[in-house]
Amino acid sequence: MTSKFSAIISVLLLGACGAATASPPNSTNPAHCMAAFSYARTIALGSRPSNFNLAVQSTARSLYEGRKLKARGLLENGREEGEALLSKYSKDEKVMMGLVLDCLKQQDADPDYIALNESGDLMAAARKVDPVCRDDATCWGKLR
Repeated sequence: MTSKFSAIISVLLLGACGAATASPPNSTNPAHCMAAFSYARTIALGSRPSNFNLAVQSTARSLYEGRKLKARGLLENGREEGEALLSKYSKDEKVMMGLVLDCLKQQDADPDYIALNESGDLMAAARKVDPVCRDDATCWGKLR
């Protein structure tokens, strides 16, 4: 399962190359939720002390949204759209945190997300690709 997520996470961690225009934040748009969870990951790592658990959970949630985009053949376009959204709204904490919460609600009500999350495969994939613990085997046991 990790190989399915490797391409997705590499897209998540890259900078923007395209020039997509930002549409208003929408929690039903997987690209927007990927951006929201990327924002949440940044906040988690910037807190003192850093919240590595939340950062890797955010990566897992981003992977899930990326998986939906990939299934639709829209992963690259989604990355560009998410980057445009972050470029426009990343300094507006109220908008971004509202989007994060709305995306959390969407996922937490999604039977496919619930099943994948409960299987442990999603967090395993996130732990393998997130730079926070990719190279730290002890991290794996701490983030379950």
